[in-house]
Amino acid sequence: RAEYTPDAASEYLAASHTNATTECFTVAPATIDITKVANPAGPVSAGDSIGFDITGTNTGTGTALNVVVNDPLPAGVNWSEVPDSADCSITGAVGTQVLGCGPRSLAAGASFSVHIQGLTDPADCGTVSNTASVSTSNDGTDQATASVVVNCPDIQVTKLPDGGTVVRGLLGLLEDL
Repeated sequence: RAEYTPDAASEYLAASHTNATTECFTVAPATIDITKVANPAGPVSAGDSIGFDITGTNTGTGTALNVVVNDPLPAGVNWSEVPDSADCSITGAVGTQVLGCGPRSLAAGASFSVHIQGLTDPADCGTVSNTASVSTSNDGTDQATASVVVNCPDIQVTKLPDGGTVVRGLLGLLEDL
């Protein structure tokens, strides 16, 4: 609740004002939140797709203004939006890609979501973490992080002789005969 003193020349309307000298009104604040979830949750194998779902939500009672999402994407993956979103875009070369959304207004209780994904390779093995942030002109900021594990196979080759002993160099001698 906020109070202010109206201008003396203001017309007092008994049905809509507190009294003739003080005006009261309730400010309906916006409250911006962002969530980020790995999708698929993982773990995944190198060569599989990884992705993240990013959701911005206004949990306040007023409209959030100039809502902007900024998400520097993990290097090593060529990211894309699926499906493509009208007010979101991925800019930059692979390794420096950034997801940006907005600015937009978000009514009380409203939300928006975007899904990004890309194929992994052996260079991505380990934990791939990503943090997205959201800002508004009338509430502030929020951020969220999600991670997915990319597993790489560990292949080993073992060679055993078929029923016997292999003598080093013996095969070369037999070939020369």
